[in-house]
Amino acid sequence: MRVAIDSGPTLSGHSVRGVGTYAKELINNLKKLQSKAYSLNINAFDFSRNSRLIFTDYDVVHFTAFSIFERSLPFRLPENSVVTIHDMIPLIYPRNYPGGIRGNINWQIQKKILKKAKAIIANSETTKKDIIRFTDIDPQKVHVTHLSYRSFIRKISKLELPKIRKKLNLPARFVLYVGDVNYNKNLVSLVKACQKIDIPLVICGKAAAEVDKQAIYGSIKGFRDHLRRVFNTYHPEIAHLKNLIEEFSRSKNVYRLGYVEDKTLNCIYNLATVYCQPSYYEGFGMPVAEAMSVGTPVVCAKTQALVEVAGKSAVYFDPHDVDDLVSKLSEVLCNSLLRSNMIKEGLKISEKYSWGKTALDTLKVYNLIQK
Repeated sequence: MRVAIDSGPTLSGHSVRGVGTYAKELINNLKKLQSKAYSLNINAFDFSRNSRLIFTDYDVVHFTAFSIFERSLPFRLPENSVVTIHDMIPLIYPRNYPGGIRGNINWQIQKKILKKAKAIIANSETTKKDIIRFTDIDPQKVHVTHLSYRSFIRKISKLELPKIRKKLNLPARFVLYVGDVNYNKNLVSLVKACQKIDIPLVICGKAAAEVDKQAIYGSIKGFRDHLRRVFNTYHPEIAHLKNLIEEFSRSKNVYRLGYVEDKTLNCIYNLATVYCQPSYYEGFGMPVAEAMSVGTPVVCAKTQALVEVAGKSAVYFDPHDVDDLVSKLSEVLCNSLLRSNMIKEGLKISEKYSWGKTALDTLKVYNLIQK
């Protein structure tokens, strides 16, 4: 079986996000499974040229990223195509992620093309349900292959951590958040909650460090955006950032570290007192798996995908209720027995996630569409 797989997400802006991590780790682990009966061709698919020619010699063509409002599939989808979809969040929150005229046209085109795929891979049961809901695709064509945590994430000896804490100038106790500042991430609630219980919040991610610049200038792309600037309004996709900027300005205990290299991020996960994922919605929630894998207690919004990923190891709260988040964070921070049980359960659950398993499950999908 000859497989062509898209490495594009490892080279684009997705490279430092979950989509890029997925493509990178999947490709690396599929390489390990190569044999005489199975070969892998890694290629950054390009639809601007006649890329159909590179597909004709393969039994399976795997598109590793799907975009709702932008072109991510060729008009003539190759036979035996597999498409990975990470989430359908823009369709769940249309007011906050407006596609515009062009984007909505692209979505209708992409949806028709998607139905021609032999198989679709979802990263969670939650995403599978959303795919079926918004595309009306046969459920039997949609297969779930869970993600894992990034391969550099590991448990670090406690003897090493004090030196690292001093080097990074981090507080003795803190809540950690890793990720973007999109609307669905609900970061404002987390900042408010940490301020109320007077505990430092450490945020890792480029967008949070640059949010002031992004909110003021990032939306200026056309005439309507210039009008928004004149009337001091915001594009719907970044309107929530106004509140986030205000919370950052009021909070003295927020450490916005920006993008951090792998080794540093690994240390921060190990140093965190609690990891919190406050999202209204997620497709999977990779940082949750990462935190569990190093023995950091996790407090999560009670949303489908996060419950699916963390199971009984996490303490859950209503993402629309800041006081509930305050209560749950306080409970975990103050109850050592609860923390100990959460750590044990989290380590146990994290063992079921591995990129090797993701690759094996993906290979099963390849084999299935060949029958």
